[in-house]
Amino acid sequence: MELNRRNFIKFLVGGVVGTTLSPLPWKLTDDIAIWTQNWPWVPVPPEGEFAVVKSVCSLCPGGCGIEIRKVFERAVKIEGRTDYPINPGGICPLGAGGLQLLYNESIRHTAPMKRTGERGSGQFSKITWDEAIDILSARISDLQKKGTAEAIAALDGNPVRSTMAVMIQRLLTSLGSPNYMRMPSIEDTYSMGTMLMQGTDCPMAYDLENADYVLSFGCGLLEGWGVPGRIMNAWGLWHENSGRKRAKIVQVETRASNTASKADKWIAPRPGTDAALALGIAHIMIKEGLYDREFIRRHSFGFEDWISADGKARKGFKTIILEKYSPAETARITGLDPNYIAYVAKDFAESKAPVAIYGKGKDSMNGSLYEFMAVQCLNALAGNFNRPGGVIVSDPLPLNRFSELKMDNIAGASLKKPRFDLAGTVNYPFSHSLIHNLTQRIL
Repeated sequence: MELNRRNFIKFLVGGVVGTTLSPLPWKLTDDIAIWTQNWPWVPVPPEGEFAVVKSVCSLCPGGCGIEIRKVFERAVKIEGRTDYPINPGGICPLGAGGLQLLYNESIRHTAPMKRTGERGSGQFSKITWDEAIDILSARISDLQKKGTAEAIAALDGNPVRSTMAVMIQRLLTSLGSPNYMRMPSIEDTYSMGTMLMQGTDCPMAYDLENADYVLSFGCGLLEGWGVPGRIMNAWGLWHENSGRKRAKIVQVETRASNTASKADKWIAPRPGTDAALALGIAHIMIKEGLYDREFIRRHSFGFEDWISADGKARKGFKTIILEKYSPAETARITGLDPNYIAYVAKDFAESKAPVAIYGKGKDSMNGSLYEFMAVQCLNALAGNFNRPGGVIVSDPLPLNRFSELKMDNIAGASLKKPRFDLAGTVNYPFSHSLIHNLTQRIL
């Protein structure tokens, strides 16, 4: 065969095709995969009988149900639970990758650590649990003997109302310290808002699966808001091709997030004006008579003008909204078209099961109380509380009470001293914990 450019290309292409059709490359790929798994630094799962343990994920506030597949005592896989109501089978990437946090010792401490260098040097060494408990017990005992147990503060990151959170709070109380604190979260805003508007701080949820109109004020539904596994499942229900009418998703957000780009409508008001938009929508609902009059009559106070106990005339919610949040004024505040605000209001009010939801971020930051109360007003006007597709307000779980704590006189005296963060005082009457005040007090 003459060696020229054309024959060279034919020979090259023929060799590639022939090699591809032969078992050689596939066998070579398989051998390479086996070879790489036998490197000494690659972890090898144990061989043995499989078992499944059901649990709840604690890597975010969502609390998804999970199943952990185990070989003997070693966890090898995390999956979502199909029998759990919060996330029927769904699980987010963070939850599925929980084994990395468990077995990757380079990103977490595997034992108690004691500082061995100067403060701020970052020098620590491992100690045993017995040593750690002895050190902690001695310091706590010393503070109690001095009558300064209030100097002990606990910063709790466990879910609110969980058994562990209750036990830590009881521990502080038994020691004589009022300084049980938590990191701020959106749950603080929910609790404070529902207490002011509904007279209870019981847990609140949204029945998103049965809603036909979801008006989301900044909720990153596709970015991990709420319970990620459940939201992903609900998003699938909203968009499935079945006989049921699909839900309309309207995202109120200043930036073009993933949720905003995939919603049916995206409304982008000026930053910080979500509350004004919510009250502008309330104005249209009230003016056009598009609200649930029976629900407002039976389950609300202060909607109409009223006379207080001191004989003074007070403006009701209706009068305030009609005076201050007209479409023109709302448009001036938010930068939106007044006709579009009216369109969204009527679209929301005329739906059978509308729900307005609030909560920016991943629930790990506290939010705006004013915004939450304004958004919750829309749900009240729609009368969609404890109904399918609306806001679910539940009573506390009927759990057995813990036994009464027995404290000595020293602990009782310490408990009467003011909290370091001033939560619950005249200046912060509805706050349970204010971590920024604690840090200032420490400094």
